[in-house]
Amino acid sequence: MPLDLETDTFPHDLVVEASAGTGKTYSVAAIVTLELALHDDLRLGQILITTFTRNAAAELRDRVRRRIVETLPKLRGEIAADSDPVVVRLRTGSEDEIAARVQRLERALVEFDTATISTIHGVCSRVLRMAGMEAGSIADVDETDRIVAEAVNDLVVSQSADHQWDEEKLKDLVNVMREDPFIEPWIDPTLDDADRSRLEQLWKLLKDCVGRIQREMTASPSYNDLLRIARELICDESRGDLLAALQARFKLAIVDEAQDTDQQQWEFFNRLFPGGDGRRLISVGDPKQAIYSFRGADVQAYVRHTRQPEMTHRSLDTNFRSDQPLLAELNRAFADREFGAGIAYVEVHAPEHHQQPQIQGMPGSVEFVDLGIVSNQNGLAKPVLGKVIELLDEGRLADTDSPAAEGRPLAPNDICVLVRSGAVGQLVQQALVKAGIPAVTGGTSSVMASTMALDFRSLLEAMERPSDLGRVRRAAATVFFGHSLVNVGPLLDEDSHEIEQVQEQLLGFQALLTKRGLASLGAAIEADEAVMTRIARGPQGERNVTDFLHLIEVMDANGPGKGCSVDRALAIFSRLATMDEKHDLVARRVESDAAAVKILTIHASKGLQFPCVIVADLWDEEKQQRMAGKKPAVFYDDDGHRKLDLGFAVGAASAHAAARKQAADCEESQRLLYVATTRAEHYLAVLVARIKPT
Repeated sequence: MPLDLETDTFPHDLVVEASAGTGKTYSVAAIVTLELALHDDLRLGQILITTFTRNAAAELRDRVRRRIVETLPKLRGEIAADSDPVVVRLRTGSEDEIAARVQRLERALVEFDTATISTIHGVCSRVLRMAGMEAGSIADVDETDRIVAEAVNDLVVSQSADHQWDEEKLKDLVNVMREDPFIEPWIDPTLDDADRSRLEQLWKLLKDCVGRIQREMTASPSYNDLLRIARELICDESRGDLLAALQARFKLAIVDEAQDTDQQQWEFFNRLFPGGDGRRLISVGDPKQAIYSFRGADVQAYVRHTRQPEMTHRSLDTNFRSDQPLLAELNRAFADREFGAGIAYVEVHAPEHHQQPQIQGMPGSVEFVDLGIVSNQNGLAKPVLGKVIELLDEGRLADTDSPAAEGRPLAPNDICVLVRSGAVGQLVQQALVKAGIPAVTGGTSSVMASTMALDFRSLLEAMERPSDLGRVRRAAATVFFGHSLVNVGPLLDEDSHEIEQVQEQLLGFQALLTKRGLASLGAAIEADEAVMTRIARGPQGERNVTDFLHLIEVMDANGPGKGCSVDRALAIFSRLATMDEKHDLVARRVESDAAAVKILTIHASKGLQFPCVIVADLWDEEKQQRMAGKKPAVFYDDDGHRKLDLGFAVGAASAHAAARKQAADCEESQRLLYVATTRAEHYLAVLVARIKPT
């Protein structure tokens, strides 16, 4: 049943499924505004809103505030009311009732700083503070890896007389167990009794190893540790005071992007909001867009939570992004499809003003382009180039108000190419640029692997030890100083004026970083005209400037927010450098808003929209499985429990586990395709290739 903001109540265990383009964030902000206006006993500080990333939390915070600000003048009668369902609902009633609603929303704006709109990890940090367990800084990757390596090494040494375990494989198993405390062991029944017994004993040893790691990381927990500790605290019967305090604080919780949660989070929320006490838990998400398993998200945990019989279900079925002819084609293509167990396609439609196609000059709003047999990903660049040229030569875009009138020619920045891997994105960019078509990339690789990041790391290493002439010379050869290693003469003499100048500036940077932090260091570099001129020089200038600003921003956001030691800055750099390139923190940003074709990975495109979209990938599941086989299989078995294949430890990976893992990976690929095809506003081309047998 569709969500109706004019009439619906929002009960405990409400689940709102928001398909792509249907206004999920709009609906969350609308629900918050209605609840605050309609209930005098609900204050903004009593609402808990969580979402998947810090960027999403910042956007949601802004949208909620703007929704309240925009509603107030319409409610006061200062500007004409429109068909906005929130305003229509709040203007229904007596003058006294409307005046009271105005006062409540004005109060909410005054109290806006009390709002808790955060990631789940931000909420967990608050729980720890309330429990008197102030956690230190989040453990960096190097420190975490060291603790894990020491614990696993001790395990291997202690068991060396009985069995020679592969240390790297045990570390992989331990890391999975650290991420999911509910995971169960899978020991394939086809193994012989000796191997089964050995793996049963290994499971006990691994659990002890994980326990040791968790204890050692208490002072500086990882993000998963934060969630585990917070969940354990509120589930601890001896800490009833903590649970009572949290329940007294929050009357309403909204879990945004609920498909990107896991079992630990639902245990946390269900403990905090058990129901039956007038307090409510609302979930908003789209399981068809669950594409973050590589970050620990578990869509089946969401499905289990939302399929409980007591749940109230609503959907958002009006797509405000795309033209109706495009949606009609997608409805036909995805009809009766599932994107995982219990994840069905929901048909959507466009509003009245998007009923006509705005694309002109093309065969239709949606094209599935048969490429025939393609041997590898390199074969995608040429057909993408051909389709871009066709769009620029033949395509026109009509105005929304006059779809029948002749539209304007398409420009490069009307087009976005979506790829699954950074390598394909780079090949496409090279082909477009070679043909004279401007193209920019984003999300196709990690900013931490960029030239600017490597130069910045050399700068930090020299700041750490300005007396180390090797480090100083490497820093001198970076864009920050501009010396060339081709002309090394002055840099080889430790008493040279050039070396002294570099060392003096390094000491200045070191003092600035220590006293005022990473943002101030970045601002000082940005204010140096000579440095910025070198960064912006050449055909990659815009790319380098974007990477530099991104690098400083992400390091500062993950730093202490004040004075920072060089050691700490290097640790932050190392932690970010190990993140998956698809992670929103480190995925490279589009370097320019100029008239250029955008090339993005599908993960980087989530939440975005573009007039014309070309989807280019081979969807080679065999290649994905070959890569997946290098890690232990994690899968759901017939009993509905999540399992970890222990046979990986002895080189006897379970065929059953591998098949289940492969099926889950294929389902995620289908969800990736759904995300990619729902970015288009007016035109969509999906390149379809048959993979050449090898």
